[in-house]
Amino acid sequence: REMKTFESDREKLLVDMKKNEDLISACSITSEQHAKETDEDRKEVDGLVATAATLRLRALEVSREIERVNQEREKLREKQHALEDEIISKLSNEIAAKTERTKFDSKSI
Repeated sequence: REMKTFESDREKLLVDMKKNEDLISACSITSEQHAKETDEDRKEVDGLVATAATLRLRALEVSREIERVNQEREKLREKQHALEDEIISKLSNEIAAKTERTKFDSKSI
């Protein structure tokens, strides 16, 4: 009878060991899957961080280009005003000269 109990205990122990091995194996598979998913998540996050950095750099470049264009526009506006002032001055001088000639011509007639 002791032998049968031992056999029974031995069988129970073997069954328990098998269950434990199966559980360890399942945990290992789950752990590996989790590590794989974590690695994939990390790669995705790294990609998103790189994309965000690229977008920030591009936004900075665009901002600088807008500033450069605005400065160029302001220079052109100043140049336009200077040309307008020059044209007005020349036309005023021509009108004044013609007016003087007209006065002189009317006096001599």
